[in-house]
Amino acid sequence: MEQYEILPGTWYKSLRYALKHFHADRILLRTTGPVAGTVIVGERLDGKWMDLTKTEEGLLIEINGQKRGVFNVKKSRHIKPLDGKSWALAYERISDDNLLFYASSGFPNSIEKYTGPDDSRLPKVRTTMFRAVNMSQYIEVAFIGKIPILPTQRLVTKNFPDWYYWEINETKTTK
Repeated sequence: MEQYEILPGTWYKSLRYALKHFHADRILLRTTGPVAGTVIVGERLDGKWMDLTKTEEGLLIEINGQKRGVFNVKKSRHIKPLDGKSWALAYERISDDNLLFYASSGFPNSIEKYTGPDDSRLPKVRTTMFRAVNMSQYIEVAFIGKIPILPTQRLVTKNFPDWYYWEINETKTTK
């Protein structure tokens, strides 16, 4: 899957925007232990209402009004705080042969020529995922279809002159 880093400091606003304008399909919250860790919340959202709220405790996950878990966002001795650099948006693309399209990243590298998320030669996006990891947990919120994004002017690192942070393209909203 290709992945695009979200502009630091905008992850919560971007996630809230996606919840309002796109159809959330599933959520996964798990520990980052050996062999994928322990699932805390793993649920398909067919016909269910989900809300994600940033609280002092962390990112509170509620499904149908019931608290289901918290993704840690506050700093502690054992938990790295989440700044915007920890969040990314990934596209799941399925080829005509019903295979997962493999892309190393959302920036140029030695394996693939960078084409960008809107290249018409790429398979259609089936799922868009917001995901993040800290020292103890991994979270993934999947949305049906493609959430459009735009590159910002800010580079992730000076070592890669074409590796930009991204933001949601709010002019192309659908639900």
